[in-house]
Parts: sequence; C-alpha cells; structure tokens
Amino acid sequence: MALRTKKLALFSLLCALSVVIGYFENLIPAFSVVPGGKIGLANAVTMVVFCFMGPVYALLFGVLRCFLSSVLYSGFFALFYSLAGTFCSVLSMTLAKKVLNDHVSEVGLSVIGAAFFNFGQLAVCAAVLWNVQVFRYFPALLLISAFAGAATGYAANNVNRYLHITVWKSSKK
Repeated sequence: MALRTKKLALFSLLCALSVVIGYFENLIPAFSVVPGGKIGLANAVTMVVFCFMGPVYALLFGVLRCFLSSVLYSGFFALFYSLAGTFCSVLSMTLAKKVLNDHVSEVGLSVIGAAFFNFGQLAVCAAVLWNVQVFRYFPALLLISAFAGAATGYAANNVNRYLHITVWKSSKK
C-alpha cells in the first residue's frame, strides 16, 4: 500500500511540476520560423512518467496536464491540439517500445514522441481548417522536434536514473 501511495504522490508532484514548467515555457517567445514551434520543456516530465510508470500513466498524465494547462493559461481551444498531440505521442512511444524493445533509448523514444506530437497537432489543425496544406510545416517541425525530443529525452533519462535510485530503492527497505 505504501508503494501505491508513493506512486500517486510522485504522479501528483510531477503533474504540478509540468504545469509550472509549461507556464514558464509560454513566457518564452515562440519560434518565428515555424508557427506553433515550441521547445516542449514540460514534455521532459511526461517522458519521466512514461519511462518510470508506464504508458497508461503517461497517457493519464498527459490528459491531466493538457486539461490543467488549458484551464490555467492556454485556453480551451488549445486543449484539442494538446490532447491529439499527447495521444499520438504516447501511442507512438508505446509502439516503438514494444517493437524495438531494448534497441531504443529514452532519447530515441522522446524524439519519436515529439515527432508524433507535432503530427497529432497538425492533424487537428488540418481538420479545423479543412486544409491539408498545413502539413507543409511538418518537415520544419520534425527538425525542431528532433532537437527538442533529444533534449527532453536526455533530461528524462537522468531524472529517471535518480528516481529509480532514491524513490524505489528506498521504498523496498
């Protein structure tokens, strides 16, 4: 029972952390090269949840984070973009983890997740505008997501190593 309570407390703290990081990320001016381009700093926390707790928790985490972020500062319409991106991201990382098994690192999973997050957002944008021409931005977004995904994956890898040592090892004593 103590491990379950610890996992819920950690999940809640990580969710609060990602909302705060997302707020500060909104203060950073957006990329002027590609509309909608962002660094995705809060996605590092989502990667921590995905790698540390699994895909089901990551999907729940992503939905909760998207909802809280839209209520607090990004607006209701942004919720649909974020939810589509989160769903595509977690689904692609889950499939990559199953298919590639031990041949993909957290950095690789993060890059895959970032690319599919952008794909999900573009799909919603194309549906809203009734225009598939928005996918012209996809190559530029892939370039941004490669760098941002690598950075968030590297951060998640280091945080996961620390959490595994301090949180789980100490709970088994």
